[in-house]
Amino acid sequence: MRVFLRFCIFFITISIQAQGSISGNFSPTKDFKWLIAYELTPNGERYTKDTAVKDGAFTLEMPVTAQAGMYRLVYAVPQDEFYIDIIYDKKEEVKFNFDLQDGLTITNSIENKWYNEYFSKITTAQDRLLEYYELGKDSKKEYMTILKELQTLQDTYEENHANTIAHKFIKANRSYLPTEYMNLETFLKNKKQHHFDHLTIND
Repeated sequence: MRVFLRFCIFFITISIQAQGSISGNFSPTKDFKWLIAYELTPNGERYTKDTAVKDGAFTLEMPVTAQAGMYRLVYAVPQDEFYIDIIYDKKEEVKFNFDLQDGLTITNSIENKWYNEYFSKITTAQDRLLEYYELGKDSKKEYMTILKELQTLQDTYEENHANTIAHKFIKANRSYLPTEYMNLETFLKNKKQHHFDHLTIND
């Protein structure tokens, strides 16, 4: 009887610890056949699981041992070019659609929506700063407006998404911003020097 109870408790524990899944749809369907998931760690990529993509659809049932963090889903070779980075927090069922023309659309996962929304907005704002330099503009007012927008975006996403996995990546991506106007050469020099200021290597 005691053995039977332990047996039942063991399976109840396993079911409680059971992990979620990452699923999605690819388009055009004929271009996708297989998907490999790698956990991104401080020491590089670590294989986690793979699955077939059938008629454009897939489901990765994550292993019980899978840790919360960032996972790279490779869908073609070379794998350092054809991949999607997804946050897996062991709580949400992650779902997305990926189209070769339209890109990635998260359909179920708050953390991944925050993460992708942040990078979309911050990239657009950074492009405005680069465009300012490329066009040789000299309006200090416009320059400071762009910097303020970048700073506000960064601060807002860091403050609103604390205590999430997404927050770690958002904070690590904090870019160098000058407090006053500087020419392109000086800006690039300082940006390179401070590139890793907010990156915690062992996290």
